[in-house]
Amino acid sequence: MVGISTYDETDMLEDILAGLRAALAQTGATLGDNEDDEFRQVEDIQVNKLVQHAVEDANLPVSWSWFRYGQSIPRSMVSGSNIHPEELGAQEKTMSQKDIVQTAKTREGYRDYFINDVSMGEAEGIRDICDLSIDEFLKIVYDEAPVEHRDLYVANLEMQNMLRRIALQDGWVSDEEYYDVVWNITRNFQKEMIRHKEFTREMRRPVSKYLRIVRQVVVAAQENEEVTPEQRRALKDLASAYHEPIWKSLSMKISAVTTTGRDEGLKQNKYEDEVENIVSQARSTIETLPRELDNEGLISGVTITRVRDGVQIHP
Repeated sequence: MVGISTYDETDMLEDILAGLRAALAQTGATLGDNEDDEFRQVEDIQVNKLVQHAVEDANLPVSWSWFRYGQSIPRSMVSGSNIHPEELGAQEKTMSQKDIVQTAKTREGYRDYFINDVSMGEAEGIRDICDLSIDEFLKIVYDEAPVEHRDLYVANLEMQNMLRRIALQDGWVSDEEYYDVVWNITRNFQKEMIRHKEFTREMRRPVSKYLRIVRQVVVAAQENEEVTPEQRRALKDLASAYHEPIWKSLSMKISAVTTTGRDEGLKQNKYEDEVENIVSQARSTIETLPRELDNEGLISGVTITRVRDGVQIHP
């Protein structure tokens, strides 16, 4: 792969972003418009994945890796805040970095790519992709994950959806079968995590404790039979903690082993250093989160025993 500088990479990404803005302007499609999401920046996720698809399809040596919500380009310019519908000016249309990488497209070429050629699952073109819900979008993204990580990403999406329901909805509190749902989702996620040898015991320990806390909270809330406004805030904090630092601690390690493109080795070392910091944050979260939940009556006095295949299992 051709070696490029940071400046070259910036120019390549700006060409792609300009094409994406023009595609939105020409089609009337809108990013991040389908739903609000209290725990995920929908527009940032969409932009990152669309730009990464353009990078990969054009075989550009731009740095990217797999992270929390799928393919990630670690540049602040690749964000929802940097995208708004904007037609290309006459002089912009033919701008490109072909003198650096022959497979690069012009800005007009990227515009046409996003309108007609980009695809995610059965959705083809920017308009159809923008019609996907965030869960549909992420399911397609996670299905594109490397085979060795795919099941973990899918298990993670189940965790995201479960925690969003716990944090924002009420029906599960009176659903006598919901604990079994929580049990199965959390245990499946833990099983997938354990399968990955790149996750050390120190990395896995706070995640396992977090999963146990989730199960305890569900039992406590169902025993209380209702969720107070104060408890609702605590449940939102519980869900937020999953996205960061719990899942982030694992997905940063995935970034370290999947990074590709410019300065691959340097990026890998950088991500490995960040893993240590995020795992430390996860340990701190696991110490403080139970106290917050306990203050709201969402964890104290809960003892759970599950019997599966004649074996007692204590979460």
